[in-house]
Amino acid sequence: IQTMWLKFVQQDFSRVNKYTGLSYFDDPALALTLCFNESSLLWDYRTKRGVPEYYKTLLRRKFSGFLMKKYGNRQNVAKAWAGSAHPLPEGEDPEKGNVTPLWNWQLNQAGDKPSRRDRDSLLFYYSLQKKFNTEIRGKLKKMGLRTPVATTNAGRTPEIMDFTSQNTY
Repeated sequence: IQTMWLKFVQQDFSRVNKYTGLSYFDDPALALTLCFNESSLLWDYRTKRGVPEYYKTLLRRKFSGFLMKKYGNRQNVAKAWAGSAHPLPEGEDPEKGNVTPLWNWQLNQAGDKPSRRDRDSLLFYYSLQKKFNTEIRGKLKKMGLRTPVATTNAGRTPEIMDFTSQNTY
């Protein structure tokens, strides 16, 4: 998906405006670039609509790999998450790549005392977003984009973006 999006940007921003003779890469009227507005493949992760099983499986594998790197095995994950509102379910095993990270509505219920699983899920999502934001920003700049870049208005990695955009409704 990221590769397809970058291809779209390359084609769209390279197109020459017939009135100015400039591409978006060269047009000084383009002040900044916000790549995505409130958009994420993961927003609909827990719903039956919107996210194919392929991507859910990929996310579980990535989260399981994150847990294996941090804890080493299922037993250590289960021990770390024991006694919380979200312990490791019997059928989930990071060694099998099938552990589901907590999702938005669950994480919003954590309050001021997040469990270890809450924190692991948040750190995992943060690490994915930081990696994505760093890569996408770098690739856009390499393509020739000269504007300040923010990858999303919901970004939680302002240290690697040129600006932040927060909507208030």
